[in-house]
Amino acid sequence: EALANATSAATSGDKSAQRRHTSPLAGQVWALSQDPQGCREVQRAIEAAVDDEAKAAIANELRGRVFEALRCPHANYVLQKCIINMRPQAIQFVVDELQARSGLAAQAARHKYG
Repeated sequence: EALANATSAATSGDKSAQRRHTSPLAGQVWALSQDPQGCREVQRAIEAAVDDEAKAAIANELRGRVFEALRCPHANYVLQKCIINMRPQAIQFVVDELQARSGLAAQAARHKYG
């Protein structure tokens, strides 16, 4: 259903409605990202997002959870999808969180999902 909403917004000709459109997954991204089917839904929503703002709205729900996400067998794919599909400025929080504590980036690099 969430993907259908994102897709219909992407194909809609009403640009002002698209700008007002927030992520159909608002408030659910982290919970969905930890689930095998949910993480696929979030990844599709990132790909179907109409603009950078819509993608950022999805990614922002991972703020504060980057290290946890990269260690999760499902959420790590969502994090990767954000990194691949978003502008560097929009995902700077990923780098910032990994640099926040000494050794965290090295742990992430060594982790099997990181």
